[in-house]
Amino acid sequence: MAQSTTVSSLLSVDKYSDLQQTLGSSSSIDGSLITVEQIVSAYRSRTTTPTDLVLQSLSAAQQLAHLNIFTQLDRDDVLQQAKESTKRWLNNEPLSILDGVMIAVKDEINVRGYYTTHGTAFMPMLMEKSSSDHTIVRRLRKLGAIIFGKTNMHEIGLFPSGYNQKYGRAGNPYSARLWHDTGGSSSGSGAAVASGIVPLALGADGGGSVRIPAAYTGVVGLKATYGRIPFLPVDAAWSCVHFGFLSQTVRDQAIGYAAIAGHEDSDGHVDDNTDDVLQVPVHLYGMHASQDLSDLKVGVYWDWLLHSDEVVHQQCKAVVDKLVNEYGATLVNVTLPKLQVMQKAHSIVILSEWIAGNYKLLNNERVKGYTNYSFADATDVTLKFVQNQIDIVDLISALKIRRWMMRYVKKNVFDRIDVLITPSTAITSPKYANLESITTSVLDTATVSKTVRFSFLANFVGIPAMTIPVGYTKTDGNGETFDDESNFPVSLQLMSDHWNEHILFRVANLIESNLVKRELPVHKYAYQL
Repeated sequence: MAQSTTVSSLLSVDKYSDLQQTLGSSSSIDGSLITVEQIVSAYRSRTTTPTDLVLQSLSAAQQLAHLNIFTQLDRDDVLQQAKESTKRWLNNEPLSILDGVMIAVKDEINVRGYYTTHGTAFMPMLMEKSSSDHTIVRRLRKLGAIIFGKTNMHEIGLFPSGYNQKYGRAGNPYSARLWHDTGGSSSGSGAAVASGIVPLALGADGGGSVRIPAAYTGVVGLKATYGRIPFLPVDAAWSCVHFGFLSQTVRDQAIGYAAIAGHEDSDGHVDDNTDDVLQVPVHLYGMHASQDLSDLKVGVYWDWLLHSDEVVHQQCKAVVDKLVNEYGATLVNVTLPKLQVMQKAHSIVILSEWIAGNYKLLNNERVKGYTNYSFADATDVTLKFVQNQIDIVDLISALKIRRWMMRYVKKNVFDRIDVLITPSTAITSPKYANLESITTSVLDTATVSKTVRFSFLANFVGIPAMTIPVGYTKTDGNGETFDDESNFPVSLQLMSDHWNEHILFRVANLIESNLVKRELPVHKYAYQL
């Protein structure tokens, strides 16, 4: 594929064969769960229409309502979008291969006609429904995608769990009795993809909030380079947050990335071949060349990787061994010093930005005449504690640490390797019980620490990171083994230098296609195409 071809241009239907060539070998995922490529094939062959498929999607959402995936879902709006898409396909005028593809959106990203609740109970009282779409949603609409409702999340995205006091805790489709965490804060988006309702769902990631739910629900999650995918305006965590997709497959992830990544002009148009001094062109070069990794150096910091449950690091290490022994990658040992200090510094930065962004709400200042609103207990207690404990000296010190770490990672890690491998989380999905208490506001900090152990670095220094399932176990994150239909995913994380998402796609594509047999969750919907 010529390198002058822009990645977004490959999303046109007449370039679909070129896109497939760029993406390389197909994944081995079970065909029972819906993917973008299955939808495109069905529309092109006219075995179904967007209207027929969306009716199934709405049925799926209703059948799986016990998973508490959606905070808002406008049936009439979704059907109208599907009707318009159906007309385009029948007239041979689809806007792109995403025309008629259902995409859910985390409820902190603006979607026209919906409230942006941020997972709170009170936001609809204080704010009007959004009159316009966020940039990335607008990009998707221009490609014909069907915006399929708003998904559940932890309140204001503060903790990495699927607990929500207002909308209910999101159910992990792999937990038979729904006792287990989806991860968060993009919990509903993870469950929406894992259960098969939609092939793509947007999330936001300030400290792992796309990758953690992707890991616990067994799907693919990408946090791109800082600023690679437009995220402004946001209310908080602006120096750490990234928007991105949770997807059924690596190939679907690449399609979603191609749709929303890249320089933004004043109209929100993607220009992925721009001569932008701040960004290199968006591309997927080399993704198809995933059968031979002899030109790549894979880095592992073993002390970090092994700081995880045995079932997690054994399955991650098995993948590393295969990449080296069977596919020719060179293994390089690396070191990342002072990780606990780095994690604390990241916490200071992101929590300080949360306080600044939510100051009025946290202090119950009058908004539209209302003062009788409040966050859930754990959110309120945590933010007020931080507000009283962190000062400007702490923040400046944390920013100095960030600057040092960015230099270290560049010089001592990515000048030596192409991709860094860790587990996505130190444990598999833990039980919700005692993870967050409504009555006492006690947070299970030990479980939270294990959940975010490997995710903060990419946010802190702005590098891209992708999570991908690599195995399954009957043992949950609390160490209990289940003999029911529960089956907990184990996920691996890939990180690379800034703007090198294409390397992540290449390695992840190999892992998904050749090394892992995907297993279906117990709570799922199977489409009839």
